[in-house]
Amino acid sequence: VLEGADPGVWEGRAHEVVSATAESFDRELQRLYPPNVAAMTTVLVDEEFELLYGNFDAEGDPISREEFAVYHDPGVFDNPAHRMAGHGVYSDEVPGVFGLPGHYEIRRRIEDNPQEPGFNKVSGEAVVHLRVHRPPVADFKLVFDGGWQLVDLSYDPDYLYSREDRGIKATSLVLTDAKGTRFYGMPRELSPGSYDVVYQVEDIDGALGELRRPLEITRDPLVLHGAVHPGVLALGETVRLSFFKETDPGPMRIEVVSVGGDRRVVVAEETRASEVDFVIPGDFRDGSYYFEVTCLGGVFVYPFRVFSPINLQLLPHEGYRVRATVAPYVREVYLVKGETATAMAYEEGVYSWLTQGEDRLKVRGVLHEKSEELRVVFPLEPATGAVITLKGSWQYWRGQKNLLGEQLGEEPDRFMALEGLTVEVGGLSGEGVLYFDEALGLEPVAFDTACEVSLVLPLLKSSLSPGGERLREPYRIWVKAGEEVAEKTFEITGNIYDRIYLQPDF
Repeated sequence: VLEGADPGVWEGRAHEVVSATAESFDRELQRLYPPNVAAMTTVLVDEEFELLYGNFDAEGDPISREEFAVYHDPGVFDNPAHRMAGHGVYSDEVPGVFGLPGHYEIRRRIEDNPQEPGFNKVSGEAVVHLRVHRPPVADFKLVFDGGWQLVDLSYDPDYLYSREDRGIKATSLVLTDAKGTRFYGMPRELSPGSYDVVYQVEDIDGALGELRRPLEITRDPLVLHGAVHPGVLALGETVRLSFFKETDPGPMRIEVVSVGGDRRVVVAEETRASEVDFVIPGDFRDGSYYFEVTCLGGVFVYPFRVFSPINLQLLPHEGYRVRATVAPYVREVYLVKGETATAMAYEEGVYSWLTQGEDRLKVRGVLHEKSEELRVVFPLEPATGAVITLKGSWQYWRGQKNLLGEQLGEEPDRFMALEGLTVEVGGLSGEGVLYFDEALGLEPVAFDTACEVSLVLPLLKSSLSPGGERLREPYRIWVKAGEEVAEKTFEITGNIYDRIYLQPDF
């Protein structure tokens, strides 16, 4: 890039000094524009830029051809699209904007047209390097633990996985109430009312991201005191709902409703209490739920997810081996024998050990935001009958967002169309037959005591939206052994191509 050069002026100077010696002219040229300077310039994706360049021919011959070639390396940032923006093919098109992140090398060459035929020459290549990156995404959530707190959810997509700070260097928040009063930063106390929020973030490259949105605080919030993880509750866990009220909301009706509305449990018909305890029923399926509070101020919804801390399978065909998969908030699992607790080894994504009829376990979970711990103790009794386990090949994408910014839930047995799926069946002492939902288009599989089937899910219709809205009934897989039938259902949300752009550069 010859910054500040004007092609017309440069060519004029070439004609003016044509009588000078070649050595003196080369010295002048190198002084003004060192050859092949590979300067690294940084621009944003879709940001227009201008290449400034000049031409020179020592004999003063006219320039007959100017060409550019682009070489693109998309793997220098996290989760690139892995599509090449250039293939090193020369053309007369002048690059001015790039729509994909990565490292670009722009090469330029010229050819002269002398009066004598056959004496035309092609120049060497001038090179410039461009670093094209994406701007940061500003996002946050507000939590209430007796006072307001802001939790930053911002990230730079170029450093989302490679840096612990997600590429964010600085943040700022400005709240403006209806009277025009500004609050810089998040105040611990905030009166009910309407606010305008401006949240800005700066990434490590100095690029800015901004989020503007209205905030309506209609009443003091309800807080879910889950013991293991905020917003993620375990089966059988006692949850305390605390109401911080400035005014009496009147009698409150509290219900727990599953997303989709197929399960509704009344917590309290009519209460004015400031705190209400609720035990998550043991027959709740893992998934998304919300507390629905109806009072004089209206209907208020507080979402949460149920995720069992540990799911156990007894595999008799493997010598009574126990396999345990755990929730994201579980950090350690202990096998308890009398007063001795032995830490279980975690291999290939699961805990595994041999059982002797009845075991006792301690599951230790770490509270995500406060680093608190809870020990859950419960017995394990050997199970009988068929056990069906589903494993998706894209499990590490749970909780990520698709191209539309919709977030996929982390519930187990929730997959994407076109995802690889492994079906494992065990727990039988004899023969059985594995059947598939007709939408899968697969024939039944006969087996003896256990089987494993790998398949690729077809382009199925979604049964749940990214937000958990029920779109159709779940898909089923079931096992029949004599008179016994064991069934497993699973959900489909979108397909893998919704998330390919998030794939990291392994």
